[in-house]
Amino acid sequence: MRRSRERAKRLIALARSFAIELAPRRITVNVVAPGSTDTPMLKDPKRASVAPKMPPMGRLVKPEEVAATTAFLLSEGAASITGQQIVVYGGASL
Repeated sequence: MRRSRERAKRLIALARSFAIELAPRRITVNVVAPGSTDTPMLKDPKRASVAPKMPPMGRLVKPEEVAATTAFLLSEGAASITGQQIVVYGGASL
C-alpha cells in the first residue's frame, strides 16, 4: 500500500510539472483518481478475500462517473483547471 501511495504522489508531481510546462500553450494536465470502481474486476472470485473499502456514500464509484469527470476536464468548461488531482471516491478523502 505504501509503495502505491508513493507512486501516486510521483504521478501527481509529474502531472503538475507537465501542467506548469504546458500552461503557456493552453494545454491542461490533470489526474483523475478514482476509488474502488464497480467493474467486473471487483466481482472476480479470485478477489473474494479482498473486499473493496466502501466510501462514506456507501457505494462503489460507477465507471460512468469517472468517464463524466474525464469528459468534463476535456471540455471548454474546464479550460482553466490544470495541475489538479480530482478524486472520485464518494467522499472517502474527506
